[in-house]
Amino acid sequence: MSLKKELLAAVPDNLKREPHLLALVEYIEREKIENKLHLASYLKKEISMAEQLIEQNKKSGATAVKLIRDKIVHLEVLKKCLGVTEEFLF
Repeated sequence: MSLKKELLAAVPDNLKREPHLLALVEYIEREKIENKLHLASYLKKEISMAEQLIEQNKKSGATAVKLIRDKIVHLEVLKKCLGVTEEFLF
């Protein structure tokens, strides 16, 4: 069974339309992630990179505000995706 199918089979129906679950499915498809360990590793790496970028740009001028805001939103989505992965695939 593919990872996407495994995830969708494990997640309750009321969560299947949640934006973070749809984002997680998109990550699996786009990055061609084949197993749950690879998925968890990928999400942790992305979270780390987003946190570093936010920290580096925190003290930047107004031009970086949108970038930081977008990265914070992306970071929250990644954290929710990791939570779903850990809850339903491990």
